[in-house]
Amino acid sequence: MATKNVVLEGKTKHIHPLDVLVEAKNFVTWGNKHSAEMSGKGEMSTRTMVAMFRLLEANGRRAVFQGQTSATMYRARFSHMILLEVVVRFRNEELGSLHKRRPDLPLGLLPKPLVEFYLKSSGEEFGGVKLPGDDPLITSWNDEGVFVHPAGKSVEGDGLFVPFAAEGWSSALSDLFSLLAREALIDATIVRKGWLAVKWDMGDVKLEYGFVISHNNGDAIATLYLAEAPSNDEWRIRDPKGIERSKQNIRNGKPVKDAIEDYFLVARAAEMIRFSKVHK
Repeated sequence: MATKNVVLEGKTKHIHPLDVLVEAKNFVTWGNKHSAEMSGKGEMSTRTMVAMFRLLEANGRRAVFQGQTSATMYRARFSHMILLEVVVRFRNEELGSLHKRRPDLPLGLLPKPLVEFYLKSSGEEFGGVKLPGDDPLITSWNDEGVFVHPAGKSVEGDGLFVPFAAEGWSSALSDLFSLLAREALIDATIVRKGWLAVKWDMGDVKLEYGFVISHNNGDAIATLYLAEAPSNDEWRIRDPKGIERSKQNIRNGKPVKDAIEDYFLVARAAEMIRFSKVHK
């Protein structure tokens, strides 16, 4: 399929116009400042994302996925992206950012999942506001915007205020955060239980959402959809032997050329998950 007319390009994906074709690239980024080519990553990421989309849809969840079109590409409904990353944490890692910020929380499996929000930025700027680092943690909000802190550091004070609005959302901003927290927890729990069924353990996952706009008698209706299924860049995950197999290995110093094995193992295991209903 032709891959020209790219309308959006992220760190690891191209997004094409109209039907919206999402193409995974052979590219990996980490630490907000490192990047490298990774041969085969686009195919492994697509295999994983497609498996996650199908698992979620089997459980009645709304997602933009409409079908795979090539080894590295799938078709999706166009959605207006909400510039937030929703992270659902099931486990507290000793070397993770959560433990650095919240040493009061027990290590290992958390008593209950924790939902966090991060502002999805392009570099250290958002809407003309200089940020305290890429993708800062959101700690509170009001009807005009959000308050952010550097990710991975102790939270002190009210934080930096950043004006924020989501296209397609006209109600209070607090209602949007409540909606996203509820939907992300459901989706993340389905994904985690899918992995547990094949004896893999997902410790956390990052999800992104958007609004699909439809029209009824001239009225525009915005419906929330999962806009991007997670792949091996968006979670921490351990194989049945307890070995970490996510991008975290690259952050910890594993050579990129060797880390492609992790992406292959994750993709193969993801395709072993039965696309049937799991208990939420």
